[in-house]
Amino acid sequence: MSDFVKLWRRKYHESWKLHEDEVGRIRTIFDFSVWTESLSLLLQALVLGRNEAETHEIAKASFKTLIDSFEPYSDVKPLLCELKKRGYLLGVISNAKHEELVQILKENDMLGLFDCVVSSSKTGSEKPDLRIFRAALSELECPAAEAVMIGDGEGDMASKELGMTTVFTSRYHDRSVKADHVVHTMSELLDILDS
Repeated sequence: MSDFVKLWRRKYHESWKLHEDEVGRIRTIFDFSVWTESLSLLLQALVLGRNEAETHEIAKASFKTLIDSFEPYSDVKPLLCELKKRGYLLGVISNAKHEELVQILKENDMLGLFDCVVSSSKTGSEKPDLRIFRAALSELECPAAEAVMIGDGEGDMASKELGMTTVFTSRYHDRSVKADHVVHTMSELLDILDS
């Protein structure tokens, strides 16, 4: 790994720490304030950008590049298509800003697969706050006991408190989380739903 990438990661994590809330929860990668702060710290460390306006413009451009280049894992879209074909209602619950989330889904030709898209900026609450899960359940007109929450963060697993079945996706690590199921690939999810 290059020194530049190591420095970028270190500065990005430093900026995350600046944006932790009172319980240590870190905001999403798609939070522009975290992105701007990390880029500012990186540029200052590299002695490239001491001008705040210039740093902000570079941050906007690089953040747009991040949003534009975001791609889901290769097994996600086929799984969503299969679930849709089987008649499942599908929803997205994200702490990302709504416009950016919709843009990512559109650019990956996935927006039409979802029956609802619920974001923290739309609901005024963030995972693990149960209100964001309730908003999705309400929009889908689905009882919690019939819903499955699939996520890769501990905040996603808070939905279990409402009675939702929880599935933690652990592609690269085996963190200890309170979930009903843990999967490493999306194909494992079909086995869970079929059981």
